[in-house]
Amino acid sequence: MKRLYLVLALACLATVPALAEDIKDLVSPLKDAMAGEWATYDATYSNPLGGAAQQISVKLSVVKVDGANVDVQSEMNLVGTPENRVVTIDTSKPFMDSLLNMAGGPAAQMVTNVKITSSSVEDVDYEHNGKTYKAKKVSLELTAEMSMTPGQPGMPVTMTVTSYMSNEVPVNGTIRDDVSIKVSLGGPQPMELTVSQSLKDCGTGAVLDEDEENGGGSKEE
Repeated sequence: MKRLYLVLALACLATVPALAEDIKDLVSPLKDAMAGEWATYDATYSNPLGGAAQQISVKLSVVKVDGANVDVQSEMNLVGTPENRVVTIDTSKPFMDSLLNMAGGPAAQMVTNVKITSSSVEDVDYEHNGKTYKAKKVSLELTAEMSMTPGQPGMPVTMTVTSYMSNEVPVNGTIRDDVSIKVSLGGPQPMELTVSQSLKDCGTGAVLDEDEENGGGSKEE
């Protein structure tokens, strides 16, 4: 159950910039993606079943660009299970078509009928890790259905997403995301999960290893 909730949240986090492509005046950063781009993130998520919040590291990288097709590699350790997959995104089509594929894994097939119910975009100066970005603040409300058994009626899901995006950040352009998910289980109170994802580092060459980060080398830009 916890894995399924996290897959749903990561689906939103991974695709917010392109979901916003449906909002006037926004363009998906993947449309001008170049092979070799990468971005790393620290993500924190609450445990919907109780207990302390947990943290994971996420790396997104562009491994190939072939016309409108962009191959994005996603690497993370998801609830104790390493995830490493490459998804081909056709940037000429609505990115919603690829939302669940970007999240990856069989659990994502249990999340269906994802729809944006409201959205807004605001130009902001957003400070993050000592740098001020010319950014877009994107606010979205979404609905979906989640079923524990594929093909069976789903439970209603509502999601609220706030994302800060900048074309200064490679791959999906995301600086920070905050997601709140509520799932109606039929009881008086919905089950809730919150996820925050924050940019750690980004570039267009090799990612620093631990020794380089401690002064043993330099990042290739």
